[in-house]
Amino acid sequence: MDEFLTVSFILKAFAVWIGIYFLQPILFVLRDKALDWYVRRYVLTEALDRAIMMRAADVWVINNRGKAAKITASSDATTYYLDDVVVTEKQYAEYERMMHTHIKREAKCARLIRNRQFQLTRLFHHYKQETKNPIPDWEKEAYEHQEAIHKRQDRHSQ
Repeated sequence: MDEFLTVSFILKAFAVWIGIYFLQPILFVLRDKALDWYVRRYVLTEALDRAIMMRAADVWVINNRGKAAKITASSDATTYYLDDVVVTEKQYAEYERMMHTHIKREAKCARLIRNRQFQLTRLFHHYKQETKNPIPDWEKEAYEHQEAIHKRQDRHSQ
C-alpha cells in the first residue's frame, strides 16, 4: 500500500486537479475571447453593414417601386407599358435598367450576407457557443428603417 501513495502520484493527481479546475476554464475563456475578436474583425465588418443597408434599400425598391412591364408589338409600331400606362421607349429602357441595377446589387449583397451568416453559424456551432446569429435581426431592422424613410418622404411629397 505504501508504493501506491508515492510523492509522484500525489503530484500527478494535484497537477490533474489544477489542470481541470483552473487551467481548462482559463483556456476556454481565452478561446472565447479569440473567437469574439475574429468575429468582430473578419465577419461582422463595415462591408457587411453596408451590404445589409444596400440590400434593404434595394429590396424595398424592388417590392414597392416595381411595375408591371409589358411590350406589345404590331407591324407598324411597338408600344411600351408600365402599369398599363403607355410610356416612351426611352422611359421603358430607363425603368428596366434601374430595376436590373437594383436586382443585381441585391443579389450581390445577399451573397455576402448569406456567406457571413453561414460562417457565423458554423463558428458558433463548432465552438459550442450559445450566441445567437445577429445578422437576420440586423436585416429586419434595416428594412424597417428603409420603410420608415420612404414613409416620411411620401408624407413630405404630398
